[in-house]
Amino acid sequence: MQLPQWRGYILVAAGIGYLVFDFRRGANRYPETAELYSQVTGSGHKTRRRITLLFLIGAAMVVGGSSLLVHSGTGIAESIGVPPVFVGLTMVAIGTSLPELATAITAARKGVFDLSVGNLIGANVLNLTLVTGTAASVFPLVLSRTTQTYVFPSILVILVVFFLLVRAKNSLVRWEGAILLTLYVAFMSGLAVFAR
Repeated sequence: MQLPQWRGYILVAAGIGYLVFDFRRGANRYPETAELYSQVTGSGHKTRRRITLLFLIGAAMVVGGSSLLVHSGTGIAESIGVPPVFVGLTMVAIGTSLPELATAITAARKGVFDLSVGNLIGANVLNLTLVTGTAASVFPLVLSRTTQTYVFPSILVILVVFFLLVRAKNSLVRWEGAILLTLYVAFMSGLAVFAR
């Protein structure tokens, strides 16, 4: 099964639409955010130049690190004789999720729970739309049988459980987090068997 370029364009458009909708909703609900942004960016050209420079450095490091991660992950998969999808769903996925994990834990400890949850949900939405869509727009993506028959159904189950847990009390307590961790362990265990 392939994800052709024209479907990649649809995903990119959906991602952009999500960002526009989210920014507009956030601006209407939290007008103080716009004021804070104006204070930070309007403090002078020096600040804007510094922010731009740091952004470009960070972007270059992400691109370089991503290239090393992909090549190393492919090499590891070939050396131990497992499908690349297994390495992508384990080591590469964990490595790229560490910044989100650190952000979520820090935000939760500081009591900024909306930031913690929003970071995770936003990252996944953008990964499924902008990231996947952009990659498919450049070159059609081929989805392995493991992805189609095991990964996608597993993601659907985990999303449904997550929605039900959060929807029940509009919160997520420790025992519910333990359930989600258990689902992840079960998913990884099944992947180790299914991807052989």
